[in-house]
Amino acid sequence: MSTEKKRVRKMALRLRDQLEGRQEKSETIAVFLRASQWYREAKRVFLYLSFRSEVDTWKLLEQIWNDGKETAVPRTEGTDLVFCLIESREELMSGFCGIQEPLRSCQTVRPKVGDLILVPGAAFDGRGFRMGYGGGFYDRFLSGIPGSCRRIGLAFESQVFEEIPTDLHDCRLDGVITEKGVHTGYDENNDSDGR
Repeated sequence: MSTEKKRVRKMALRLRDQLEGRQEKSETIAVFLRASQWYREAKRVFLYLSFRSEVDTWKLLEQIWNDGKETAVPRTEGTDLVFCLIESREELMSGFCGIQEPLRSCQTVRPKVGDLILVPGAAFDGRGFRMGYGGGFYDRFLSGIPGSCRRIGLAFESQVFEEIPTDLHDCRLDGVITEKGVHTGYDENNDSDGR
């Protein structure tokens, strides 16, 4: 990993950790998400369960259930993410790094046409790229899903930069939603995996 990538990640996470009003901003992000065409058209949502200073998704999880959409959340298996359908918080346990994960008994699912995938990250940019936390979990997961699935980052505005360092394996997102609104308009002439 490049020194520049490490520097940007560290700076982005420091800005996120120091951000005031994270809960209110998270709720505003959820409002923008639920008003989006991506969300309205999706029957199933792949959702990360927030940890530390990430955009809070716990209230959003309840809203997704109330909206009648199936919800899949991630579990780590070795160096990979698998997603499982859950219908209540009782189906969760403490997992990798203390992050809540679905129980082993939950049904695993793969993304299909029309699914919405919401991803966390340390930093995002105006070209649609995201920078994760260095483990490559989401990069591996996103590289293997159909291009018809919408991939949307949830982030605070302080995490969005004009351009972040990227590698060949980094996947481009369809949009990023922050407390300021929806960032889209990425170059549609580029292929869907951002290479």
